[in-house]
Amino acid sequence: FTAKWLAPKLFDFAQKHPDIDLRFTATLRMLDFDRDSVDLAIRFGTGPDPGLHSEPLYRGFITPMMRPEIAARVQTPADLLNETLIHDESLDFLSTPPDWPAWFKINEVSHPPLKGPHFTQADHGVDLALEGGGVVMGRSSITMMALTAGALVAPFKRALTSQAHYRLICPESGLAQPHVARFREWILAEIDPYRALAENHEL
Repeated sequence: FTAKWLAPKLFDFAQKHPDIDLRFTATLRMLDFDRDSVDLAIRFGTGPDPGLHSEPLYRGFITPMMRPEIAARVQTPADLLNETLIHDESLDFLSTPPDWPAWFKINEVSHPPLKGPHFTQADHGVDLALEGGGVVMGRSSITMMALTAGALVAPFKRALTSQAHYRLICPESGLAQPHVARFREWILAEIDPYRALAENHEL
């Protein structure tokens, strides 16, 4: 999420708020707001977040995504079985992972054991799809900019969702800090237009 969406937009925030010194840490470790001197966090998962201000940032959808030239020859869900399927294992920690078998199931497509490259980091699978190396079971939270630019397309209407989602988190007292409030206002405004991406999909 940081590499594919947030980082490319940070220049805009820096230009609008030159008085705020930005310091970002991307880690899988659960940061402590006091010990780690963090003002605001974006977390992905199911929560809960006791004792903290927590609000949904982006929920999104999960569906096959591919280069337009691949989409041109893929007319039905079953046609995907003739393509290289890219597997994103970053959500395998969920009780019901939103993966290729789950998507084929809701689209009533029977299939043999599925092959194709597997990635533990979602953005690596997206990078391969952007290069035309196959079709990824893509998460819109990571592919928002690629979808709106047309670099990737999501041609099928039915999509998966996940109970895990991105949340904006800070101590309850944090919203009273002007720099935190300004970043919150900015990021919510920036992400709002991308919510329309889900309108063409059945979740």
